[in-house]
Amino acid sequence: MKFYITLLILLFPHGIYSQYVLENESVIYSFNTKGDKKMVLVKDNNNKYIQYRFGTKNKIELQFPANRTEDSWKQFHYIFYSRGGGKANSGQEIANLSFTKDGYQYLIYDTYFSKNEKLGTGF
Repeated sequence: MKFYITLLILLFPHGIYSQYVLENESVIYSFNTKGDKKMVLVKDNNNKYIQYRFGTKNKIELQFPANRTEDSWKQFHYIFYSRGGGKANSGQEIANLSFTKDGYQYLIYDTYFSKNEKLGTGF
């Protein structure tokens, strides 16, 4: 019985991401939106490329970049800022990943502000 439970647990995440994550890829970052859509940032297991995918569980609506090449790494810009000290110092962590497609800039963010203990994730 334990074998089947373990097998189910191992297969469950793959089923959720099967459209969004190929066999040669790993998830860097992912979240679901309030509108039942999914954002997934993946990379090739050998670091050959990075790719952003967004859409519903049945359809990827936006994939960037279109070509999976080593050049893809240069098309993303990552910024991370951290200030410690907790509430007394308004401690915070801000992680942003951005890219530009068809003249529009996309921003994926993950933030934490200790002053009000607010977490934020989105795009």
